[in-house]
Amino acid sequence: MNRGILKYKTLDAAAPQFLQKLSDGATHTGSAVISDQSGLTITESGVGTGLEVLGVFRNAELTQSAGTYGGDVFQPDPTLPIGDNALFLQMTINHTECKYLVPFNYKIVAGPGTWLGGISTDWNLPANWSDGVVPGSTTDVSIPENSPNQPVINSPDATAHDILIGIGASLTLAEFASIEIKGNVTNSGLFNAGAGGAFAYFSGTDQQTIPGGEYYVLSIGGANKILTGNATVSAYLNFSGTAKIALGNSNLTLADGITMSGAGAGTYFITNGTGGLKKNNVGFDEFTFPVGTETSYTPVVFANQGSADNFTVRVGEGAFSSYLDNNPQGSPVSSMVVNKTWYISEDVPGGSSAILQLYWNATDELSSFDRNLCFISHYKSTGWDPTAASQAFGADPYYKRRASITSFSPFVVTNPGSPLPVTLTRFDAAREGSTALLSWSTSSETNSDRFEIERSVNGKDWLQIGSVRSHGESKELVDYQFADLNPIFSAENLYRLRMVDRSAIGTDATFAYSRIRSLNFKDFDRRIVYPNPANDQLFINDPGHVSHVRILDLKGKAVLDFGKIDGHGIRVNQLTPGIHVVEVDWFDGSKTTQKVLINR
Repeated sequence: MNRGILKYKTLDAAAPQFLQKLSDGATHTGSAVISDQSGLTITESGVGTGLEVLGVFRNAELTQSAGTYGGDVFQPDPTLPIGDNALFLQMTINHTECKYLVPFNYKIVAGPGTWLGGISTDWNLPANWSDGVVPGSTTDVSIPENSPNQPVINSPDATAHDILIGIGASLTLAEFASIEIKGNVTNSGLFNAGAGGAFAYFSGTDQQTIPGGEYYVLSIGGANKILTGNATVSAYLNFSGTAKIALGNSNLTLADGITMSGAGAGTYFITNGTGGLKKNNVGFDEFTFPVGTETSYTPVVFANQGSADNFTVRVGEGAFSSYLDNNPQGSPVSSMVVNKTWYISEDVPGGSSAILQLYWNATDELSSFDRNLCFISHYKSTGWDPTAASQAFGADPYYKRRASITSFSPFVVTNPGSPLPVTLTRFDAAREGSTALLSWSTSSETNSDRFEIERSVNGKDWLQIGSVRSHGESKELVDYQFADLNPIFSAENLYRLRMVDRSAIGTDATFAYSRIRSLNFKDFDRRIVYPNPANDQLFINDPGHVSHVRILDLKGKAVLDFGKIDGHGIRVNQLTPGIHVVEVDWFDGSKTTQKVLINR
């Protein structure tokens, strides 16, 4: 037993049960002092003593970290509860093959602003706080999970700076209660301000985080905010000053009947991730979604003359040649468009008939964009759905309007003749014998150059197998075809079109991808040697796919050996009558073996 590892106060190093050797039974030397006074301090550790700390954990299985050890002082995880914590120190002595696990007690002492909750749930009761003082505007509050009671705010004047809500902990605002928060909220538990009349005001003058949760009234002021989880506001949302809310990957939902004030060009929702602004029960009454990017305010005004539904809106930088599941694909368009994409979705597809107004600023327009002749174009799974072009409304900001929208996906504002690719009305793939026949149609082509046909067997690695020249300019239905004479017979064949436009000299061509179509030839009976039995001539079905043929006798000796063969077959009249084995290698790398009876 290595007695160089000592634990003051609660660990007797001479007791074998407190020092578990995890690898071998050898005796190793080294020295360390482990103390849990004000912090876990390791002394005399490092190369000189042969001791290295690997980690501090909450459990003996070493699956839950308790914090970080930076070489001299242990920094506990902020979610460790107040009071005694049974932790485990893993270390090596002299060499890495010998690991030790040392249990020890680590005590978290409650600092100022720590919720104890020993008396009740009342936030305003001093005895519920570690220092006997109710938090103020400069107090950093910590709410641990192991408190007997979780805090509830009942008063209209609660305030705090930073708030840390631990795992399993909660902070609740009762009816008509309020809190002003001047710092960040780190929420690993539950934040609930959704009771009737509850008021949460985030007023930090530095960038501030807002937790996900339920809000009755949400008010923001001061500097910009970051939403850190999905949130719902049921009654009132107020912007003041120049504060914006960045949604990131979280959604903020506005309930039916909500009132919103203060939103505009300086105060809006920044949709800088996959999260969006959602409005419940949008019907005949117009609703403004105050959204934009970090660079500009580009709101959406929306009304629905069909069945009321919940709609989510976000706007992103750039207009792209195609989209897949609301994700940009292909190349960004570099001219003749507004440099934004508006992503709109509804909870229940079908039944809507929307009137849409998209707003933008002069600084959002790319080169050669003509606001006197523009339109809203809607990207669907088959390609772009344009409409008639006309002059934009407004005077910086500008807007365009489009009605009778019954499906939702990306929208852009563009010009006739813009680099947006063709409108693909269909793309089909069918088997014809051993050939994959691809066919597609377009209803509109502008500045189109060609269709590149690509094939893959895994959906990641794509190979161009052909190209078809497009008509270039067309407003009529145009049909195209391409035959893949050499599909892969040992795997699923995935096909897509890469639709490429004409590029100006010195610029890269823009392109878009079609939907993927698949064909499977695994069950195709082309790998048959016939006739069987054979007399004079032996044929192989689909010889164009054959790279090599060998005919073996039953002893495994090759009696005939060929490279490529043609449709005239193989003469076998010189072979000894009896059973032979035909081995066929295919260009796709597979091999077929078949027994054949040679007769006379």
